[in-house]
Amino acid sequence: MYQALETASDLLALRNEQAGAASYPDARALFAAYTETLYRFDQLYRHFCESADYAEANDWDILKSLRSKIENVYSNSFLADLALQWKQAPAGWTFAAVADRRHTESAGVL
Repeated sequence: MYQALETASDLLALRNEQAGAASYPDARALFAAYTETLYRFDQLYRHFCESADYAEANDWDILKSLRSKIENVYSNSFLADLALQWKQAPAGWTFAAVADRRHTESAGVL
């Protein structure tokens, strides 16, 4: 339960740090921001859910209202903003330094 509280605190702090910084000039800048910082939203959200699931499995209802808040921040704030940014990226964009997923899957890398 304490892990869930700490992770939720970290996610909310990250949201506050990133508030207003959700505009990127192009897909390359957005990709760089995700690989450097924004990935932490996904990571923290997954860690929070894992801890909250454990608490709920043990009939500890104390995290229910916090889970609702975290779900709202993640889904309606982070994911919604990220989706809008990716939607503005030109179709078919690629980066030479990033392997195309289709090629990594055929090579057995997942």
